[in-house]
Amino acid sequence: MKKVENRWLVSLLVVVEVVLISMAEQVTSQPTDMNSTLMRYQCSDYNSSWPEYHLSNLNTTLSSLCQKLTTGRDATAHSLINNEPVWGVAWCRGYLSVPDCLDCFDFAVDQLKLCGLSYWGRAIYTDCDVRYDKIFTEDYDIIPEDYDITSDMHHVVLCDNTTLSGRIEFQREVEFLLLDLQNAAPRTSNFYAASITNVDGNTTVYAIAECHLNISQGVCLDCLHLISESLVNCLPATFGLSTYEVCFMRYATTPFFGRNQTTDVTSILMGKTSNLLEMICFHNFFAKRDGSLN
Repeated sequence: MKKVENRWLVSLLVVVEVVLISMAEQVTSQPTDMNSTLMRYQCSDYNSSWPEYHLSNLNTTLSSLCQKLTTGRDATAHSLINNEPVWGVAWCRGYLSVPDCLDCFDFAVDQLKLCGLSYWGRAIYTDCDVRYDKIFTEDYDIIPEDYDITSDMHHVVLCDNTTLSGRIEFQREVEFLLLDLQNAAPRTSNFYAASITNVDGNTTVYAIAECHLNISQGVCLDCLHLISESLVNCLPATFGLSTYEVCFMRYATTPFFGRNQTTDVTSILMGKTSNLLEMICFHNFFAKRDGSLN
């Protein structure tokens, strides 16, 4: 895999009301009406020297994210007043409805209240994540071919403790499913693919792969390839999730999206094969023609 620029135009969500951050308010770490789970919560060790400006810019940034995400599943926003900049990103998973997206964003923002005056903070849930930072870098980093993503603080993996008895067949089917999704998602217009497969007639597996919309197709593919490797290590667990900055993958034996929300992965992958065959035929045609002219 070639080196790619993994731009930090990244993740998450939405809320329809103005969000005001107050350090004194109590928070709830997890939604009560959703299955979303808090995967990671982090705050900077350094605080702003200008609390009033920092909180004002943070509120403005979150409100802007709210407005943008009412029409999409991810957004970026910023406020730069009085030299106390706050950049923010928000990302909801593609299977969420707008109300569920808003709920998850709301809980993530509540979680970030614990960061107080920290220069940056991130709250990553299974269904969404919200991040803010004082510094924004468009070309966030480069992913080398031999990059060890497991040591990166931005990489999160969550595996269930429950495993299935028919491990070999289950593991093989899930690996095939994840491979198909990581190849199909970058080829869709919204960088999102969801699929369902049955294992031995008794177990159903639901899985998705998706990327942030502000990255290239190549970066999406490379990112999914990296996180899928760590996700496969969850098997034969009945649930696994892996995310890194601008991409996300998840599988489970219990439904977390509807059957009417699936992607025609076969057609997408067959289209890829068809395009490849067309290129081969095109090349062979001109090779034979050039040979006959000689």
